[in-house]
Amino acid sequence: MTADLLDRVCAQLTDRLPVHGIALTLTTSPAARAAAAPAATGGAGTVVVAGASDRTAWWLEMAQLTAGVGPGSQATTSGRTVAVGDFPAAVLYQWPSLGEQLSEAPIGAVAAVPLRAGSRTIGSLDAYRRDRHRWSPAELRDLADAARVLTLSVTAASVRDLNDDSSSDGGPSSGDLLSPGQTAVAQATGMIMAALTLTSDDAVSRLRASAFQQGRLITEVAADITTGRLPPALL
Repeated sequence: MTADLLDRVCAQLTDRLPVHGIALTLTTSPAARAAAAPAATGGAGTVVVAGASDRTAWWLEMAQLTAGVGPGSQATTSGRTVAVGDFPAAVLYQWPSLGEQLSEAPIGAVAAVPLRAGSRTIGSLDAYRRDRHRWSPAELRDLADAARVLTLSVTAASVRDLNDDSSSDGGPSSGDLLSPGQTAVAQATGMIMAALTLTSDDAVSRLRASAFQQGRLITEVAADITTGRLPPALL
């Protein structure tokens, strides 16, 4: 599955569900091999934004990857659905590090559903509404059904990718899911690890801290590192 295809899937799901936008994140577990280069690393593994229905949904995910917290991050880490009816209040009191990135975003409510492949959580489906909204059990069930379908699609694509890698048919590569910004984060993480002798988790933490201090996205700071504008040793 390519990023463009997953964008379209997210847009189609948005049309069918009582939400205003949907985004999909994937971890780099073997079951989610199609997202095999890092954008951010945490306890649930390395995470990439695999698809988004619109700019707001994409921005929600990038803000969470930059801060390392949020409903999607929590759903991926815990393996449980996270339903937030008043997202601005949750940002203010529960995830204040998201505030600067999302203060102007038209997001009133968020529901994040983990993508489960057997005993593993391989990512999350994050849906938002522009208005504050109390998520009903039926709505959360519909989102969970959509997450199950996406999980089956992603794991099937991962198996195809394994076969493609062993052949020479020129099929889509795992890098097709990564934007230039996410690729820059992967490269910057490696440069920080080498310059400061850090683990990947610690390197991403340094990158996140720098982005937070500057009030910028993690992808923007990563681009400065990979282009030589910001020496990794200075982080």
